Amino acid sequence: MIKKKSTVSFPEHLKGVYDAICTQMESEPLLYVKKAGTDFTRKRKLSMSDTIRSITCMHGGSLNKELYDMYKDSSLITPSAFVQQRNKIKLDAFKNLFYQFNQKSIGYDTNTFCGCQIFAVDGS
Repeated sequence: MIKKKSTVSFPEHLKGVYDAICTQMESEPLLYVKKAGTDFTRKRKLSMSDTIRSITCMHGGSLNKELYDMYKDSSLITPSAFVQQRNKIKLDAFKNLFYQFNQKSIGYDTNTFCGCQIFAVDGS
């Protein structure tokens, strides 16, 4: 039996790694929320993983514009609702996301700059 060569591009691979980490974090919310047992327990339009993905994918525009660009329906999520959801997440959640992402990325030992892990890159 001949195995097909993987056709997943490197950016697609990285997106898969990122999505898997976000999903895993959402399955263990007690580690990443400020009020364990109450935050992100009810079903909302903006889940914990959606909030994390939104924060890490923003481009620097106004919150209204960023939410519209992400969700295309400005009535779906208000800036106030987003801020309330954002405030439930601990800073350690983002540290964990970036550390895990660097560890699971291809070429982990080269993912440093002057011995420091890079958290973000501005492509402008």
